[in-house]
Amino acid sequence: MPTAAGVAAKKFPGPLTTVEHLGQPRTLTDVNNAAKLMAGLAGLLLIGTLLAQGDGSAQPTPAEMAKLGPVITVSGTGKSELAPDQATLSIGITAREKTAKAAQNAVNEQIAKIIAGVTPLVGDKKYIQTSNFSLYPEYANNESVTRVVAYSGNNTLTIQVNKIANVGPVIDAAVAAGATNIQGISFGLQDSTAARNDALRNAVKDAKGKATAMAEAAGMKLGDLIEINENGGFMPSPMPMMDAGVARMEKSASVEPGQVSLAGTVTVRYRLRAN
Repeated sequence: MPTAAGVAAKKFPGPLTTVEHLGQPRTLTDVNNAAKLMAGLAGLLLIGTLLAQGDGSAQPTPAEMAKLGPVITVSGTGKSELAPDQATLSIGITAREKTAKAAQNAVNEQIAKIIAGVTPLVGDKKYIQTSNFSLYPEYANNESVTRVVAYSGNNTLTIQVNKIANVGPVIDAAVAAGATNIQGISFGLQDSTAARNDALRNAVKDAKGKATAMAEAAGMKLGDLIEINENGGFMPSPMPMMDAGVARMEKSASVEPGQVSLAGTVTVRYRLRAN
């Protein structure tokens, strides 16, 4: 006759830590293991929640806002203006020939002359880059049959000039070498870090001034600074354009660089205090 231990062994075969297909633990050991597992998962969820709150992306809850008391949030804009020390030119050549090959050869020949003419003024070929190249047929008008009458080729260079005094001479050299298109000039700074920081300082001052005025109008004073954020990027001054028909200029190019303006915006949040 089988013993009690033998019956138990036949009734519960296999390891005590296994779980039946219905999800019910077989022994007290399994219950304890399942409880430990659930506790571990809960701990991981709690840690994940704390990490998400700690990365600055979580918004304050209404309860947290209530603890802060009355607050004011404003935006400010600041500008910084400096004389530019860099210019970028867009200069090109257009040629029209009877065949595509002839048009391409004409463009290549003229663009090589332009590069040779301006390189000594910009210091190195690394400041010269092809920004556009095109070759396309031209068709006869008012004819019942489509017929190619010529081919037009275009090559445009983007030229960086790191000495403002050389901008005019670069244009003159390009035109003398056969350039037919001066499409635009933009002025900038070789290193805009200082100007950007100055714009941000002015933006913070502007925001604080607005916050102070609004607080005073409400019969209160500014308290501690709670938060400050930079909004978006910087806005450079607009790019002046030049007349594209300069192939036969009789006088040297006259260029006025003016000022480069950078603008930045910030958003600040202050506590408010009673007077």
